[in-house]
Amino acid sequence: MGVQEISAMKVSKEYDDVKDVIFFEDNGVGLIVKVTSGHFAVFFPTDAHMPLLAETQPMSIKKVVIKVKV
Repeated sequence: MGVQEISAMKVSKEYDDVKDVIFFEDNGVGLIVKVTSGHFAVFFPTDAHMPLLAETQPMSIKKVVIKVKV
């Protein structure tokens, strides 16, 4: 998964309050975090994340998002 602070990114698609999502341009500066089977990652409201990246070849990946009010 890619991750970077949103303060360093430019919005590419404005916030959609129905889908609760916003998109940013990938500026190539963020980090790649390897999340293997049985593990998870936690991101904060100041983080943009890029899920569903394959390390070597495409494979079936399941993504679950749980939002906790902070």
